[in-house]
Amino acid sequence: MAFDKVLLVLDDDVSRKDLETQLQSRYDVGAVATTAAARNKLSKENFDLIIADVALVNGEDKLFEELKSSSTAPVLLVISEFGQVESAVEALNQGAFAYLLRPFSSRQLDAILKKTEEQAHLLKVKEHLNRGNLPDLDTEPLGQSSAINRMRALIRKVARTDATVLIQGESGAGKEFAARAIFAQSPRAGATFIKVDCAAIPEKLLEATLFGSGSAAPGSKGSHCAGAGCFELARGGAILLDEISLIPPSVQAKLLAVLQKKEIDGARGKRPLAIDARIIATTNRHLEEQVKRKEFREDLYLALNIVPIIVPPLRDRKDDIPLLVEHFRQRFSRQRGIETLALSPACLNVLQNYSWPGNVRELQSTVERAVLLSEGALHPEHFGISVPSQAESSADSPETEQSESLAEIEKQHIFAVLDKCDGNRTHAAMRLGISIRTLRNKLRDYKLAEAKKSSNDCAIE
Repeated sequence: MAFDKVLLVLDDDVSRKDLETQLQSRYDVGAVATTAAARNKLSKENFDLIIADVALVNGEDKLFEELKSSSTAPVLLVISEFGQVESAVEALNQGAFAYLLRPFSSRQLDAILKKTEEQAHLLKVKEHLNRGNLPDLDTEPLGQSSAINRMRALIRKVARTDATVLIQGESGAGKEFAARAIFAQSPRAGATFIKVDCAAIPEKLLEATLFGSGSAAPGSKGSHCAGAGCFELARGGAILLDEISLIPPSVQAKLLAVLQKKEIDGARGKRPLAIDARIIATTNRHLEEQVKRKEFREDLYLALNIVPIIVPPLRDRKDDIPLLVEHFRQRFSRQRGIETLALSPACLNVLQNYSWPGNVRELQSTVERAVLLSEGALHPEHFGISVPSQAESSADSPETEQSESLAEIEKQHIFAVLDKCDGNRTHAAMRLGISIRTLRNKLRDYKLAEAKKSSNDCAIE
């Protein structure tokens, strides 16, 4: 957890003002001299962290003891003198999270704040999981970041309707979870939910799979449907068109007609069949760009995009990583009958500084591997990923060249894994925790970007 609001409770005016100045660039800081003033401040505002003089914490005022009983209690960090170590230890027993001895440098202050944030985050994650307050992944996306909170609120709102939803996001980010959450919270939740993998079904079979052929459609991989067609079988429920961007033009035209007329043309002179299935579509591509390139019908895009939902990539919601890791750690530990310890700050540092090209799917695979390899305690090496240290990233490189983009780091990591797998894409995809299709698409994008760069270089020359 990252602290936003900090309350200083220090009776020394000089120390309080100096510390307030140091912290104001990073936090919203409140500063008071007494516990009475702190009590008044806390009655009006919520704070994430309290930094207090140890004498005030151990005094007769029971403020800090009262705070411990609150479910939203701020983290307590005490400051003491070298001769007050016993008092600091007593404060820890009273519920303080950590202590800092005077005199301390700004570097020591930064270190203790960083450590306190990390450990407080891990503690809250563990408490949250132990209380059983996590949503079922089939009903709500897992996470506490602002991006996921916004998406969760939109899902709850749209779930109550029958509106067509288009879910966009990178592979592995959780588009299918979002789709299932919409269905699970809808009035149709007790009916049929059918997923059609548009990328896995051959073009000649896709139309019959969706709209029916009057007979079974053998070989329709990725579908629950045969004969009647998925739109008919999903009557009263919902149909998920996974990777909608990959359906061929002929099927796009028929799908548009179905969406507009709410019926499927009858075969051999039979009457049209009315459909009653909610449509949810997902894609890992920018459909607007495909529309511009005439690869996807604009009218179909507009018909699908009634309610757009964007699933953020994991690199944009790194505050959720401890919660996701702890959830997966507990799940796989139970499944394998392995007892593992909670995530350490060292592991958290490695996981939060990695770019996660395969998103949540890659994180899940990584945690499963770590649980299998560990012997109780989880260490950074169990996760099989490496993040360049600050010293390595800055060595022999000007400052202007140090800030590589996440996309470039992702590219380098993918090629490094490919190299380790001797160019075998299937093995590399498994190690990355992404699908072979996602890997193939990324390699294609890298090739196109390189070709464009070479073209621009030639034009300059």
